[in-house]
Amino acid sequence: MNERTRTGGSHETGKLKTYTVLYAVDVPHYGRWVIEAGNDADALAAAKAVDCEDVCSEPQWDSAVCKRIVHIEDPDGNTPHRDVPLDEFSLRSGGEADRVLCDAATDMLSALRRYEEAWRKWADDTRTFGKLAESCELFSIHEQARAAIRKATIPREEPQ
Repeated sequence: MNERTRTGGSHETGKLKTYTVLYAVDVPHYGRWVIEAGNDADALAAAKAVDCEDVCSEPQWDSAVCKRIVHIEDPDGNTPHRDVPLDEFSLRSGGEADRVLCDAATDMLSALRRYEEAWRKWADDTRTFGKLAESCELFSIHEQARAAIRKATIPREEPQ
């Protein structure tokens, strides 16, 4: 592991603590493999059967992604910061189902926001009819939708 030292931060007490920062980046590795197959489908099946770790040995250092601080450790061994992203990339696991869900997330959030806006207009009218408003399951569904929108939306910082 490559270690370097850098000084930074405030000097409130006049005494600096020494922190150790563990960084990580993911660097794609490439490699070529020759296969023989009778058709395109067989070629794909043969290619999937090869272990990429045996083939991919050429690092592409200028394509590093998922730059991050794994953790910062203070002199007492505490880790006040963990998993701090340093770029706009992230990796997910979960296979095809997770990939499809992520691909659909923007459309789902947009539809949910439209629903929430339309629902608010409807709810204002419905509240004038007390019994209907009390018996309607849509109010709890609406709260669930609002919670999902909050969870799926990154808070934007105000400019300083």
